[in-house]
Amino acid sequence: MSIRDTYKQYGWKFFPRLIKSGLRRFGIQHEVFYLLEWNVNAEELNRKMEGYDFSDIQELTIADFQSSDSFSEQKKNLFQARLKSKEYSCYGIKLGDEIVYSTWISWNMMGYPSYFNKTDKLQQNEALLEDSFCHPTQRGKGLHSKMNLFRMQLISERGRSAVLALVLKENTPALNVQLKSGFRIVKEIRFFKVGNLRKIKEIVVNGNL
Repeated sequence: MSIRDTYKQYGWKFFPRLIKSGLRRFGIQHEVFYLLEWNVNAEELNRKMEGYDFSDIQELTIADFQSSDSFSEQKKNLFQARLKSKEYSCYGIKLGDEIVYSTWISWNMMGYPSYFNKTDKLQQNEALLEDSFCHPTQRGKGLHSKMNLFRMQLISERGRSAVLALVLKENTPALNVQLKSGFRIVKEIRFFKVGNLRKIKEIVVNGNL
């Protein structure tokens, strides 16, 4: 992501992100994430979905990503592995041959950042929203909220009763979308790393901060 796009995403919180980027060069890393949860409520969800047109959303395949210029080869390889595992679903919007929005559902695994070096299985009643991409030309059009509700509906249809999302504390737009969709913050997860030493601390939060 370019500096300009990062600034657009994080606003004034871009500056702490810049400082943290510099510290990582010296082996120092500190990040805070919020774990959010939404307990499936079909009536509430149907009300929130009114007024949206979901007809342009499609399930994305490996071929869709291979023909796209918006993703690195590393990302494409990751996406290919996810789709082959059958443990993920991916949906998006295309304009012509180009993906302008993509977003994922994990049905079995909790998607922590790779540097956590940590994996957890989801409970049988849970599913995770993760890894959304919006092309710069499509930002500000309400696609995040639309795709969030679309995934929540799919998860509800599969009989899962809890939807999770992990959001970086400084990513205010993503956090606001989840809160607007009805999610509540249930944990604050703090990651610390100095050299080869790392620590993850989870703090239970009941409600919104």
